[in-house]
Amino acid sequence: PLYSSAASDVYKRQAPVNIVDRLPRCSVIALAAGALEEKAIRQVEVSSPLGSLKELIETNRGFETSPELFCFGLLASFDVKDLATLVAPRPFVVRDPSERAKAEFSGLSNWYETLGVKHDPLK
Repeated sequence: PLYSSAASDVYKRQAPVNIVDRLPRCSVIALAAGALEEKAIRQVEVSSPLGSLKELIETNRGFETSPELFCFGLLASFDVKDLATLVAPRPFVVRDPSERAKAEFSGLSNWYETLGVKHDPLK
């Protein structure tokens, strides 16, 4: 498990870790861990992430194909961009974003600027 191994490592080393996600299906998990673990996680990097959890509904993706993305009530409270804002001011890096992800994450650099950090997750 991505989260538990990162948390375990930080307690052993007493230093924050970077989460690097290379599987699009794990990007939401990586962001949730980054949002929750302010001290344990220094940076979150995702590859080809969903731009929005709404994509699951729009593409009619079923629970059986991506069960880790079906957390009851998550979309009612948080979408992917909301989780990304909770990682800030720590770096959030997006590799190979889809057009949807580019559109959804395009304003994050302004959020970082509001927090006094010059960072664009899409660059």
